[in-house]
Amino acid sequence: DELLSMAMGVLHLYDRPRVRLFARRDPFDRFISVLMFVPRERYDSGVRERAGKILAQAFEGRVSAYYPSFSDAPLARVHYVLGVTPGKHGDPDLAALEAAVAETARTWDDRFEAAVRDGGAPGRVAQTLARWQGAFPPGYRDQYGAAEALADLAVVDELAADEPVRIRAFRLVDDDKLTFRFKLYRPGAAAPLADVLPILEHMGLKALIEDGFK
Repeated sequence: DELLSMAMGVLHLYDRPRVRLFARRDPFDRFISVLMFVPRERYDSGVRERAGKILAQAFEGRVSAYYPSFSDAPLARVHYVLGVTPGKHGDPDLAALEAAVAETARTWDDRFEAAVRDGGAPGRVAQTLARWQGAFPPGYRDQYGAAEALADLAVVDELAADEPVRIRAFRLVDDDKLTFRFKLYRPGAAAPLADVLPILEHMGLKALIEDGFK
């Protein structure tokens, strides 16, 4: 009965691919076997690793092994074996775990589109997505989330072609009081560091990190 229920659940995923988890306990309560299905275009090794950590924490165990599997189907599958202490492990709600895994499987583009839809004017959502969806390079995506991208776009959209430069100062949540960040927006080529650094030093600031994005 348990296998039939899982098989039918997997079968339904092919009609509507999405994140699903199927868990089965070892009869001696020594390990938990979890099958994770993720839409193939959303799967990568990062998703596998993050999902494993979520599962291990929820079941209060450890990832003893994992077995990814791919085919021509629209789904990627990972079989996790979670080692647990008999009688002393978690019994999480699978629906809540699926939601957590689905969140970690969202791509940067997914989050950007959601942020645009949540914060943009209804008439400009399609226009904004069409113009900016593919504009952010991988290095930018590694450092900044969708909310920061919207903050940058608000400045870029107002920046006139003949305007020499704009500055936006900010701090991240984890920054201490001695950490100061700013972004310099400039049409065309990036501002030469040789021009920027002397100004910072004159203000009593010391530049530690510099990144540029087109």
